[in-house]
This record gives sequence, C-alpha cells and structure tokens, in this order.
Amino acid sequence: MWYETRIAKLLGSTYPILQGPFGGNLSTVKLAATVSNAGGVGGYGCYRLAPAEIAKIDAELKRATDKPYNLNLWVSNSDVPEHGVTDAAYERVKELFRPYFEEAGLAFPEKPVTPPMRFEDQVQVVLDVMPAVFSFVFGVPAADVLEECRRRRRNR
Repeated sequence: MWYETRIAKLLGSTYPILQGPFGGNLSTVKLAATVSNAGGVGGYGCYRLAPAEIAKIDAELKRATDKPYNLNLWVSNSDVPEHGVTDAAYERVKELFRPYFEEAGLAFPEKPVTPPMRFEDQVQVVLDVMPAVFSFVFGVPAADVLEECRRRRRNR
C-alpha cells in the first residue's frame, strides 16, 4: 500500500502523515490526539509553554491516545522582542488574519502578555516525557541535546 513507508514504520504510525504543530497556544490536545488516533502523527506546538505546562499537555495527550504524537519547540526566540508583542503589532496581525478566523468561526487568540519560554528552559521536560516525535523549528538544538535525544531513543 502507498502508506506503508519507512517513515511510517519508524514513527509507529499507520500513515506517513504528520500534522503540523501550532505554536502560540493554537494547538489542542483534541486535534493532536484525533490525528494520532486516525493513524497519522498529531502535533502539539509548545512554543509558549512553561516546562510544567508541557508536562501537563503530554499527560493529557497520553490519556487521549496511545498512538505516536509530536511535541514541537522553537529553538530560537530571536524574533520575539524582549518585552513581548506591542499592542500595535498585535492589532496589525489581528487585522491581517481576521478574515480567516471569521471564516472558520474561531475567536482570535488573546495578545500574548509575556515573552515565550526559552528553548533551554523547555527541552529537558520534552526529553523526560519522550514523545514519539520531538520536532523543532527556527534553529537546530545544540549537539548535546541531539545526542541526548538519540541516546534516550536507543534506550527506550
């Protein structure tokens, strides 16, 4: 069958389909678990989450599915101002994306009140909970983080 691929086998999924994780508090356990339960790999963007929140989300995902899922982190936060997003910048983005949210019948997310968590503060909990897939964007983790991922995967 078309879906019997090396990547599906490696991930432990039925289909070689990975749902993109949504950072900025746009991911949901329900969506990620639904994708995983349907045979793909659901994704959860942990961009703005504190380590304790990541552990909580992981526990919720484990209760919602026994299938593989992905936790995603941003490696670099260099694009985020040190003191967060200004009201003016938030309003510009809100106006740009308003039609899409209205069409989907979704409320626009509230303006972030604090800068996002740093990768270095988040990665240890992801290593500890060991999701089937750990993905990252906006950079590559340090070599020691990648080696620790490999080591834990081998010892699983």
